[in-house]
Amino acid sequence: MIVLVTLNSGQGLNLGPNFTLNVNTGTINPSNATLTELLSGIYATVDNSATSVTITSLGSCTNSLILNINSATTTTTTAAPTTTTTTAAPTTTTTTTTAAPTTTTTAAPTTTTTAAPTTSTTTTAAPTTTTLPPTTTTTTTLPPLVITNGGVTCSGTTGSFTASFSGGTSTYNFVAIADSQANAATCVAGGACGAGGFRVTLGGGATSHNFSGIANGNWYTAVRDSLPQTSVQNTAVTINCTTTTTTAAPTTTTAAPTTTTTTEPPPPPLDYFEYTATICDGGTSNIITSSSLSVGSYYYITGGTPTTCYFIDSFVGATATSPNISFGGFATDCSDTTNCTQL
Repeated sequence: MIVLVTLNSGQGLNLGPNFTLNVNTGTINPSNATLTELLSGIYATVDNSATSVTITSLGSCTNSLILNINSATTTTTTAAPTTTTTTAAPTTTTTTTTAAPTTTTTAAPTTTTTAAPTTSTTTTAAPTTTTLPPTTTTTTTLPPLVITNGGVTCSGTTGSFTASFSGGTSTYNFVAIADSQANAATCVAGGACGAGGFRVTLGGGATSHNFSGIANGNWYTAVRDSLPQTSVQNTAVTINCTTTTTTAAPTTTTAAPTTTTTTEPPPPPLDYFEYTATICDGGTSNIITSSSLSVGSYYYITGGTPTTCYFIDSFVGATATSPNISFGGFATDCSDTTNCTQL
């Protein structure tokens, strides 16, 4: 089932900003969350038998909090019938007859006339009853959000693989890669990605993404849908790609009676890396570095910041040519005014 986990405001300075999520029975996905996500509320998938969620701070303060799970229900509400009764005001009809005058004549008999009785009639209208139709409320449960990684393909000293998504809302906004599950969860939500990690914005209808030019190491992936809810792959993708260098055998030439031995020097080792990159100030060029870079990421060059930043377009291959550029670290993008200058 899917539960909404929310943390109230008013935390201490040393609480978080990252937290682990655990349940008393089974598993929970995602198993990590940031303080920002918990304050606004984060949806998580748990076993149907789970009854509580434990939130533990990963900051210098390691307090934890146990929240009970309130089971979701489907409620049908039927409005009580409304009875309207209208009573007409009573109608009274009064008929008055004035008696004729009495005439007395000497020696004649006396005649007296009495008016007829007055009749009053009251009419009460019958009551009217109106019954409203019942109201029905329906609750929909989403399927679990899942990310699955494919096999690794090597190209020189870097590798590539495809991550596929399913479940959740079926609309996937972001995918990320990082060197730990915690960094992957933070990165896909728009936070720090750690060394070599980065986030990718997905196009409409996307159900997979190919990560290429990834350096050797153990990498975790995460996906975020439109709810939003996050899923982090529990198993790391291990990239271990190497380039084999072959040295030519020495050539020996013998002439009688003089013997001459010629040894060809071995080719220089391919210790450096060549990429195509777009400069944030404009223009594209080939660059050579002493260490591998993440394709699709931004870097700022060595020196005081802000300075020139580059976007790494593609990996050309290993080379023996000496490096012509050195990078100081990752940048968010070309609008990162802390690290970059641009036109």
